[in-house]
Amino acid sequence: MDSGWAQFRVIYSYQPRDERDIAIREGDIMVVAKPVSDPTGWLTGENTRTKEVGEFPATYVEYIGDVEELPQEEKPPTPPPRPPRPARRNAGGNNSTRTDSNDQTGDHSLTETSALKPVWCCQCEDFIWGAGSQLYRCAICDLAWHPQCAVELSKFPCKILKKDSEEAEEDYIRFVANPDEWDVNDVLVWLAATNHFLYAEVFRENEITGTKLRHLTDTSLNQMNISDNFHKQSILLAIQELFTGESETKISEVFSGFQSAQRGTKGNHLPKEQNFTSLHWCDKCGKCLWGLFKQGVLCSECGFQCHKKCMFDSVVVCPRRRVRIRRENDADGAKDVNMDDEEWRNPHCVATVLKMYLNELPVCVFTEEKYLSFIKIFRDENRDALGKLFMDLIESLPPENKSLLMYLLRHLYKVSQSVEWNDMSSRKLSSLFAPILLRPNPQHITAMVANHDTAVSIIDFLISNGEWTKENTPPVPPRPPRPSSLTTPTHSSEEKLQDCPWYWGHTDRETVSERLKDQEDGTFIVRDSRRAPGEYTLTLRKGGMNKLIRILFKDGFYGFSEPLTFSSVVELINYYKTRSLASYNPKLDIKLETPLQKYEDEDDEGSLKDNNIYIQKLRRAHEEYMEKSDNYEKIHNECVELEQKITDYHEELDAQREIMKMIEDQMVLHESYHKEAPPQNRAILRQNFDLLKHKKLEARGIVITLEKELTNITEKTRVLNKRMNGIKPDIIKLQRSKQQYYFVLTTEWKMDVERLKLAIGEEGSERSGLANGNPEEDIYDMPQVDISEEQWLHGTLTREEAESLLIDKEEGTFLVRESARRRGEYAVGLKHGGEVKHIAVNRGPGGYGFANYTNYPTLKDLVEYYHVNTLQIHNPGLDTTLKFPLKSAPLNNS
Repeated sequence: MDSGWAQFRVIYSYQPRDERDIAIREGDIMVVAKPVSDPTGWLTGENTRTKEVGEFPATYVEYIGDVEELPQEEKPPTPPPRPPRPARRNAGGNNSTRTDSNDQTGDHSLTETSALKPVWCCQCEDFIWGAGSQLYRCAICDLAWHPQCAVELSKFPCKILKKDSEEAEEDYIRFVANPDEWDVNDVLVWLAATNHFLYAEVFRENEITGTKLRHLTDTSLNQMNISDNFHKQSILLAIQELFTGESETKISEVFSGFQSAQRGTKGNHLPKEQNFTSLHWCDKCGKCLWGLFKQGVLCSECGFQCHKKCMFDSVVVCPRRRVRIRRENDADGAKDVNMDDEEWRNPHCVATVLKMYLNELPVCVFTEEKYLSFIKIFRDENRDALGKLFMDLIESLPPENKSLLMYLLRHLYKVSQSVEWNDMSSRKLSSLFAPILLRPNPQHITAMVANHDTAVSIIDFLISNGEWTKENTPPVPPRPPRPSSLTTPTHSSEEKLQDCPWYWGHTDRETVSERLKDQEDGTFIVRDSRRAPGEYTLTLRKGGMNKLIRILFKDGFYGFSEPLTFSSVVELINYYKTRSLASYNPKLDIKLETPLQKYEDEDDEGSLKDNNIYIQKLRRAHEEYMEKSDNYEKIHNECVELEQKITDYHEELDAQREIMKMIEDQMVLHESYHKEAPPQNRAILRQNFDLLKHKKLEARGIVITLEKELTNITEKTRVLNKRMNGIKPDIIKLQRSKQQYYFVLTTEWKMDVERLKLAIGEEGSERSGLANGNPEEDIYDMPQVDISEEQWLHGTLTREEAESLLIDKEEGTFLVRESARRRGEYAVGLKHGGEVKHIAVNRGPGGYGFANYTNYPTLKDLVEYYHVNTLQIHNPGLDTTLKFPLKSAPLNNS
């Protein structure tokens, strides 16, 4: 049967392990809507005893039958009903008002009405608009909701006093105005609400009123210089929806047949706001996802996509697997774009990409919170004081926002200085960038229309009055080298370059980066450029980082920037060996001090003179590599066996503890019977009671023995893992040495790789990967992570403070904090599974640890161990290591 309800009886109790789960206990009856997609996975239903709705494991229940329709009292709970329309209409003739004191309405006095002019929905945080759109609005606090969003209203306190009748009536008239009567500002408000405000200035310049908006077509948009097909389609579909409420729909069959979630819930989806670069359609209502960015939400698990408002409207339950195949979008074609083509040599292309990037930032450059502050200062303060007040506000921005803003303003000022030929004055630039750089929070986005001229004036003022206006002097080019008094051999520059130890020829960037990684500042090499044949790349170590500098070649001369004045690369490098590169770039105040030779252990006698030297070195490196790899594999296999034993011991411990609990329950039962039993039966009861006590002691002894053995095995595993971690760097170094020797022998001596392998005994000795304990696949390209204490150890933090620090970081990011509630004790905060977990660190006689395994002398020892070993041995749900310390952790990009 494809409809109705299925009933299940709980056979094992289950405690929630996730916020989506509900508690069940043996004997409970669960009701699940049919069809049931996976009877062995997770089910979503209602517990008839507790009336809770959520997920529970299907393996904990047994199917007991179907029913077509449950009695009313057994049906799963439904969302609160929409406020009914009273039969008597009020003076307006088209509204109805009802005050409901029920907790589900949050004491709001709700009015059901229609919405043509955009109104902010405080539940889904999007606008209500379009012909036929309905909304609930509170007559007291003025908050509004889509009908499907009007659930759990108690979390929106009704605080604001009702407006006086005259003001309310005036606001009401504006609210229901016919779109045909809209003026230009009304149209711009609608553009902002539908995420089309990128074209606000275009609509303003063309004086698009409501009447003109109704009659816009593809041709008229082209005449307004709106040529992007995706943008035109989105605008026209939104216009159709605004005036008719019956825009084009595309009903997707991808999620047909899936179970529907309870109204007002998100169906256990993991929705994230999404920027789509082409037209997409809602999987719930079938209509277009309006706008040019942040059009809707996308479930990162299954691919379900919909409007924000539709997420609360009985969507399908997330199947926890990818259902929609990721479709190719505009961004996927980037790999086919040739940036050298003539069509891309246009500043408008770069400007468009820059504006798209700024538009898609999660927070605008000025930050939404500072929007009203900038507007208020410009309107209220004396112009002479604006500079200081604006700079004070800019200084209060986050460092990354401030840095980007200052760079942009400096760049826009430079563009405005060429107004004679680019026709881009500071005012025009401000008009283009003001809506992108300076905008309010989404619910106040329509304020951009009223404050547009002010925002443009603010950007114009900052462009024209910043410190960059004083930087009119161009950078000083490098001086040409003085002619040397020494005569040089008449060899060609190419021949001299080949003899230089710092010239590496055709070498990939990764090899260079690895060799330079631990070198001192001033160390450098030169290699052939891959981008431009005939040119070269200088890689220089500066400030603990590798700096890549392009060596240009033109008309027989070389240099870092025009004019090119050096006759050879050797001459250029020798010049900057004794002079700082600051004359080329002020940030590079350093000389080319230490050339790095291409091959390690190279000397004058053996450098490329005898290939036997390198064959011998390769053989020794391979033999040592195989010896250490075999040792690593042996230890790895032993660790795998021990980890399996640890798992087995945990299972046996759980079983023995369960037995002890059963015995204790029986003993309690015996004691109650003993008091009530007749005298002649008490002796046998006492014998049974003593037998239970003996069984309990036996089980207790087994538990103690198992715990000791588990502690020993865990310690042994820790020691073995430490040994493996000590071997890993040696294996990496030997593997890289082998690659270098292979490179020399195959490129310089033109030897065959297979013959070399046969000569050193490597043929047939290759490892099959991590499954057999070979660390190559596991660690060869593993990024080095600094796990020193200052990277992860924090002072006293609350759980909430730790969560705020970790929530935006990559999975596996961690910190160790001193507990705010338990002074002198520590806890680990760990980002895992999209949320922050808190793990108490116990302290015992042996040191620190988790649960009963306190055998790490210091916190540093504990972190180092679990940096390379999984926490799953303590909790099956923590299949992760302590990967990234907080201070050096990457941000989450999903």
